[in-house]
Amino acid sequence: MSDALTSSSTMPEDLFDELLSAVNHDVFRASRDPLTLQHYTGDFSATRNRRAPHAVVYPETVEEVSSLLRFARRRAVPVVPYSAGTGLGTWMAQDGGIIVDLRRMNRIVEINEDELYVVVEPGVTYSQLTRELVERGLVISIPDSTPSASVLANHVNFGIGAYIQEHGLGQELVCGLEVALPDGDVVRTGSAALPHASWSVRTTVFAPIPDLTGLFLNSLGTLGIVTKVAIRVFPVPEEVRYLKMGFGSIEVGASAARQLARESIAQRVVGFNWFFSPEVRNELAGHITGDPMTAEDLHALRSGVDCPEIYFFLGMHGSKDEVRLRERRLRDVAASHDGVEMEMDELATEKYYSVARGSPQTVSLRQILAKKGKYRGGYDTVYTYCPFGRWADLYEAWMAVGLEYGHPLAMNAKVLPLGRVSTFRFILSYFNNDDQADVERIDELKGRLVDIALEQGALTGSFPKKRMPELASYGLYQRVREALDPVGIMHPTHSGRGPVMPGTPSGVDPPAARDGPPPPVPDTTESAHPDDGRPDSSDPTATEE
Repeated sequence: MSDALTSSSTMPEDLFDELLSAVNHDVFRASRDPLTLQHYTGDFSATRNRRAPHAVVYPETVEEVSSLLRFARRRAVPVVPYSAGTGLGTWMAQDGGIIVDLRRMNRIVEINEDELYVVVEPGVTYSQLTRELVERGLVISIPDSTPSASVLANHVNFGIGAYIQEHGLGQELVCGLEVALPDGDVVRTGSAALPHASWSVRTTVFAPIPDLTGLFLNSLGTLGIVTKVAIRVFPVPEEVRYLKMGFGSIEVGASAARQLARESIAQRVVGFNWFFSPEVRNELAGHITGDPMTAEDLHALRSGVDCPEIYFFLGMHGSKDEVRLRERRLRDVAASHDGVEMEMDELATEKYYSVARGSPQTVSLRQILAKKGKYRGGYDTVYTYCPFGRWADLYEAWMAVGLEYGHPLAMNAKVLPLGRVSTFRFILSYFNNDDQADVERIDELKGRLVDIALEQGALTGSFPKKRMPELASYGLYQRVREALDPVGIMHPTHSGRGPVMPGTPSGVDPPAARDGPPPPVPDTTESAHPDDGRPDSSDPTATEE
């Protein structure tokens, strides 16, 4: 890191002036004010970074992002990209440096109704985009997050949307990217890399060029800053129908869910354990004590709730006749597994039907959990991708560990295409994010849960950095990262390496600074509404998925 930063908690004036030059010396688009910087020290996960960044900057164009990265590389200053601020423990500058807040880059660049894709910048929210799409009879795969979440961030970083079962994870809906590399160069991937092609196809040409889009997906800002993304969209379905079915055990529920998915009966299969039920919300309402739950507390709560061990929201869409046939077959499969139909409560009805018809939900998963009463400001999750045959063992093991830590056992699952595997996660919402002891308790619990998942053969999205060397592809990632970012400025918290000054024994001399403006970026078609306003950074919710 720059010597000017290592000895100071704030950015020195001369370095800050140099940073301002990247945004045309606009003093309203960069800050080193301590109160402003404090906003970037934590989020709603159990991760709490007690160190503020040295500065925050608000670029409005890809050219400004490029200029910022040239400055950061030249001065060996860490850089962390930041979009809507609704993530979980991902976008914090735990090594100091600069937060690049991308919320002012909020243009819907293109909506292509013929080739069914959209191109957006990082600051575009689901609320902003879906208003435009619904007018055109289109829908995007909306996740279980709030309207203020970033569309781009959700698709390039572990996004799981409403169409996961039909079309896959958010990354699989990405057609191409525009990325500002650590040296300031700007590249495009997918078909838009060609000068006169659209963004509709992820493959550039049929030639020995790999899928470079995938290189940046899930890289968490360690290989560059994504400034545009092209995403597939879909026509709004004619008919939407949801049923809620409960099953007596995790094992039986897993069997039913797998059959419904593999036979393409239900196009959306979303499971929850009993702790998510409205009965539990009502039971806990008004009980806001901060004490961890004991085994006796949990047993008493479970005994007083009339709810199956696991239940599913089963979504079907298409023509009216198609949905009618799907529903008939769905009921047959549920009956063969002793399934019980349950009433759709008001929150669930609003959540699922609005998303299916192309509008972001007004009620997030976190808000539902908040209505349980003992929610105290924290929210975190341990994700896995788990085969159906391992649901029961993983659930039992997680239940036991949760009891050790006095934490309610909230489980959620979503089925992936063809019922091959599903997401299977444990949601942690029963802690105080401002209580350090509570945060440490949850952090330790997360570590235990991740270890259990890996031992059970599940793939975890919460993979611990200390175990990264166990990955057979980790060495290749390191080589790619060092080739693109030899100085080590990009999100060192996640890359595992901090920046070093050029010319030092452990440093790498970067190329000489280029004169003139950054490389030109091809023109793109802007929507009729290029500026829909800046998202509300005070929104207390965050992207769960």
